[in-house]
Amino acid sequence: MVVGRFNVTSAAGTGKVPVYSGQLDIAGFTCIKAETALGVKLETPGLIALIGRDVLANCILVYNGPENSVSLSH
Repeated sequence: MVVGRFNVTSAAGTGKVPVYSGQLDIAGFTCIKAETALGVKLETPGLIALIGRDVLANCILVYNGPENSVSLSH
């Protein structure tokens, strides 16, 4: 459900995008809390969401460059 609009600026330009009401659930994580999400077009095939710093601030994210892997914990 759209609950508002938000101004964003990106490499593609500036504009207003819809803000949706909802909840982000990732199995096994109590640190993931998001009550709203911005509706933007993601150009990369297979990409369904971007998780921002507001959510990641409550988690531990480790990127292992040599193995090209990511782990997320709380």
